[in-house]
Amino acid sequence: RAVRTDPSSKCIRLLSKAMEEVFSRTPEYIFEGGSIPIAPEIAEAAGAKVVMWGLGLATDKIHAPNEEFDWKRIQQGFLITCRLLELLGSHPRK
Repeated sequence: RAVRTDPSSKCIRLLSKAMEEVFSRTPEYIFEGGSIPIAPEIAEAAGAKVVMWGLGLATDKIHAPNEEFDWKRIQQGFLITCRLLELLGSHPRK
């Protein structure tokens, strides 16, 4: 089953803010297919929406024999995750 999180949801807005702070530019919303087959079950079990974001570039050649992923983007991914958690903690649920 497919999942899609509403791009106007609070979590996505806060994720966008975190990404903008880390990358110093507004992120783009690009809807692509993914292959995480358990995502719908996780969302259902948690009673929550699934939020996924990518940091890969087309030039990374992901899953190819010569794939690559820049270490700096891994670090930025950690910074985004930490900042998102801070933002979520400062914006309590309804």
